[in-house]
Amino acid sequence: MSSVADSGTVELSVPARTEYLQLLRLNVAGFAASSFGVDEVEDLKIAVEELAALLLRCEGGDRIDLRLTIDGRGFSATGRRRVSADAALELDDFLPTVLDAVVDGFDVARDGQDAVFQFEKRLRDD
Repeated sequence: MSSVADSGTVELSVPARTEYLQLLRLNVAGFAASSFGVDEVEDLKIAVEELAALLLRCEGGDRIDLRLTIDGRGFSATGRRRVSADAALELDDFLPTVLDAVVDGFDVARDGQDAVFQFEKRLRDD
C-alpha cells in the first residue's frame, strides 16, 4: 500500500510478562492494518514481539511501555522498560537477521535506567 489511511500515535503499557506479548502484537496489527498489507503487518508483529521479548529477558520493572506512530513516511514503534543497572541488553546472533528481514531499521540501547528498542517500516509506493 502506498498511503496512510489515518496518521496518529497510540501509547500503551502492559505488564512485563510473556503472556502480554500477544496483546502487543494485536495492537500493532490493528494500528497498522489500514496502511499496510497483510505481509507487512505480519512483519511488524514479528518485530514487536521479538524486541519486547528481548526487554523481558532483562531484570527490571514490571511494565513495558510501547509507543506506535504512523504517518506519511510509515510506521515506527518505541518500546521501553526500566531495567536494573547490571541488566545485560544483548542481541543474540539470529535476532538482527530476523529484524533486518522484517523492518527497515531498528535500534536497541540503554537510555539511563531504561532499555529501549525502536524500529520503523517505511511505506512503499506501489
